[in-house]
Formats: sequence, C-alpha cells, structure tokens
Amino acid sequence: MQFIIITHGKMASGIQSSLNLLIGERHDLHVIDAYLDDSDPEEKIADLVNVRFKDEKIVIMTDLYGGSVNRIATKYICNRVTVVAGINLVLAMEILFMNEPSAEEMEDAVKVCRDQMRLITADSLKADNQPGEEDFF
Repeated sequence: MQFIIITHGKMASGIQSSLNLLIGERHDLHVIDAYLDDSDPEEKIADLVNVRFKDEKIVIMTDLYGGSVNRIATKYICNRVTVVAGINLVLAMEILFMNEPSAEEMEDAVKVCRDQMRLITADSLKADNQPGEEDFF
C-alpha cells in the first residue's frame, strides 16, 4: 500500500516533515506540493498511480474537498485508489497507523479527527478539561 499527500503549496511536505518527527520516516508516503512551479500536479499523480505503483493499493490525501488537487485526485478513484479530503496531521497519522486501511476504517478516522478539533478559550482553560500528556497517543 502507498500513501500520497497532495496539497496546494508546501502543506504536503510540511505534514510529511511533522510525520517524520512524530512517527518516523515512511517509505510508503509520497508528497506533492502543487502549484509551486510550472509542473502539472496531474502528471505527478498519474506517474505515481499509473506507473510507479500501478499494482498497489493507494490512499491519496488532499487538502481541500472540491479544490483543484482534490478534483484531480478523484479522477483516479477505482477499486485500488481511495481519496480522503481535508487532510491534517492527525488524520494523516490515523491513516498511516492503519497500514492498509479499509474505507470504513478511514471514515472512522475522519470522525475521530473531527472530534480532535477544538476551540480553546480562556473560559475553557479555566474549566481545566484540557487533555494531559497521557492523552496524546
């Protein structure tokens, strides 16, 4: 199984950098930082999906649902290629920890990540309901 993160700008390589620090380097993780130069992100995805990993299952993670890189990625959906939109660091970690995630497991990961998003205000800090280090992993 291979994992691809494609985003506008350098978000993909930033997520990869953070993942390398937190969970170690992954040789099955590939990133495409789209629109930084004249190269075509669709050509890069096509090379990964149709040439380099043509016989493997692939999860493509994109930044914006409905955005240009997401629309490109969805062209490649088939029985071996799945796309997850709205990627962030927590979701990438959840998916990578699964190694060979099913669609149902990835949907569960999306729900977990939605629950991880919080607005932290002075009032919520006073309530002392913040997670401790033991809650991190």
